[in-house]
Amino acid sequence: MSSELYRLPILQKSIEDNSNNTTRFLILGYSQPPNDDNNSTSKKVSSIMFRLNHDDPGALCDVLVKFKEYGITLTSINSRPANLQPWQYVFFVEMIGDIHEGKLVEEIKESCLDLVILGTFKRSWRYDNTN
Repeated sequence: MSSELYRLPILQKSIEDNSNNTTRFLILGYSQPPNDDNNSTSKKVSSIMFRLNHDDPGALCDVLVKFKEYGITLTSINSRPANLQPWQYVFFVEMIGDIHEGKLVEEIKESCLDLVILGTFKRSWRYDNTN
């Protein structure tokens, strides 16, 4: 699909070690993509990133418990060094649903140094075929 879109040759097909693997690409920008109104919330995935005060014991737990309180299922959580100050990390979280619904973001922001919503997108059809 990407090779057709950008008119690039496929150098090698089927390099995955599991045929159910997929690769997703993000497009980051300031404008909102077209809204797909016929897509239910359960078929959406949202991604956010945030930093916490590394001197605040339980800061990550405070954020994670908010997801539980709102009944949000996390599908991925990763941390990477923030490179802003020693021992500070950026957390990347992916969840099922639309992050823009409800007051979750407002409550999480209270515990964060900063929070960026990377976006909400349709969940791959492959997800439903592998469960």
